[in-house]
Amino acid sequence: MSGSVLNVAESIKEISTLVDDQLKEMESTQAKSQNVAAIAEETSAGSEEMRATIEEQADFAENLESLAINLEKQAQNLKNQIGQFKLS
Repeated sequence: MSGSVLNVAESIKEISTLVDDQLKEMESTQAKSQNVAAIAEETSAGSEEMRATIEEQADFAENLESLAINLEKQAQNLKNQIGQFKLS
């Protein structure tokens, strides 16, 4: 009977060791999942910053186009005004 008790005690010890190992693996998996979540957040933030920069560049391009059109109109007006003073 003492052999049976020792076998049961040894089995319980093995189960306890396996449970401890499994808990360590679960903690490791949780830490890795948190790292992945942090990377995803950083990627999302980077994408948002990129989108904002692209919007700013689009606004700048629109303003630049408007200024170019205005400058072209002013150049044409200046050319017309200079043409009025030409001596014939």
